[in-house]
Amino acid sequence: MKKLLFTALFAIIGVAAFSQERIAVFPFEIMNNVLTHEEAVMFYQDFSNVFTNRSRNIAVVPRQDVERLINTEMDFQLSAFSAREKTAEMNLVLNGTQILSGRIGRVDNNIRVIVSLYTYPALNQLPGGATLSVANKTELFNRIPELVQSMQNEIAGGGGSGNNNIDPVRALLESGISYYDIGDYDNAILELTRVIRSNPNIAEAFNYRGLAYLSKWDNGRLVEAARADLTNAIRLDPYNAVYYFNRAEAYRLNSSSSTYMSSEQILEELSQAIRLDPHEAIFYVRRGYIYYESRLYDRAIEDLTRAITLNPRIIQAYHWRAWAYESKNDYHMAKYDYDQIINIAPHNGEAYYSRARCWENLGNRSQADSDYAMAESLGYSPR
Repeated sequence: MKKLLFTALFAIIGVAAFSQERIAVFPFEIMNNVLTHEEAVMFYQDFSNVFTNRSRNIAVVPRQDVERLINTEMDFQLSAFSAREKTAEMNLVLNGTQILSGRIGRVDNNIRVIVSLYTYPALNQLPGGATLSVANKTELFNRIPELVQSMQNEIAGGGGSGNNNIDPVRALLESGISYYDIGDYDNAILELTRVIRSNPNIAEAFNYRGLAYLSKWDNGRLVEAARADLTNAIRLDPYNAVYYFNRAEAYRLNSSSSTYMSSEQILEELSQAIRLDPHEAIFYVRRGYIYYESRLYDRAIEDLTRAITLNPRIIQAYHWRAWAYESKNDYHMAKYDYDQIINIAPHNGEAYYSRARCWENLGNRSQADSDYAMAESLGYSPR
């Protein structure tokens, strides 16, 4: 389950009874600064009020309880509770078995709202949900009743009934993901295809099937299928940064197809991932490498430096930054990066060999010979 960050400090939580289910309405995540803090609070109030007024047997959790819970941990994330770290406190405040929440962000020139339902305390995302696309904030507020009605239709249709057991489609999804995780890509594709046939609105299923296709990238047709699946995942969940990163990989491996994307287009995919999640180091690593391949060495160094700042133990970031420095004939800085790799992974023969090359260019033959010898003793020999 992907991470959902709730930054608002105020919300009304409604708890509804649908076939013994108690549904807690949570704050929505605000992306791209679409709403101010005050507007976000107003949206939560309006949505919760409409949801409460249109539902039967509603009990509202006192606002001070919600504020206490959210203030306990400023970076309030659903994913933090997958380890049950705060299950007791959540149960005390929510007294619910399902959580309703959503995200509000900008896609092109429109504002998009995606509302989803999660089991509690397992926090599995249930199939279905509601999506609304509007032109401006005024329309967003005017259409809250429509958004509530769409979500209630989903709940009445099965999304909020029953118990906390994972439904058959979710079970298939988890099975497909498990196959992918262990490298059984064929069975992953079979299971995830069954999920998509049962419910074509689950972004996660398209994402993982796309990754399974991508893992068989030696087949050009399957790479095309991966691109199509990842495009569908983005269509269904346009605020998930990982999906853009994955699609960039699909396009990068698609160079022999008729839909080959230029480096500029791949960079835009990665840039969108970074805009959505500017704290994920691997996004900068990959974009830095694409900049390096495009001979934009200064931009590559900037991105790879950002990645290292976020995660100082990513060896590939040092490696590619060293390549960029070498391309600029800055062998002192390149050697520094190879030093860092060796500090992190002292048995990395390639790092010793590359550092030897820097020593040569810096005119230190004895140090170069020492590093060449170390690389050889570690079993590294260049192709």
